Amino acid sequence: LEGMAQTGGVLAFESMEDKVDPKSKVVYFTGIDGAKFRNPVRPGDRLDYEMSVVKNRGNMWIFKGQAFVDG
Repeated sequence: LEGMAQTGGVLAFESMEDKVDPKSKVVYFTGIDGAKFRNPVRPGDRLDYEMSVVKNRGNMWIFKGQAFVDG
């Protein structure tokens, strides 16, 4: 979940019309809905994330995403 939250933060900055320096901002992860854990992740596994913006209003963003273990 942490990796997906960080990926969402990067996606938000890249999706903004006015580019900002991410180092000058703080991103907060405020919630999660419908998380399901199907496969364990072990050291050495590769995680692939698929993230998309559902909506944003001002500084609040909602994302949808999935993580896949070793593709």
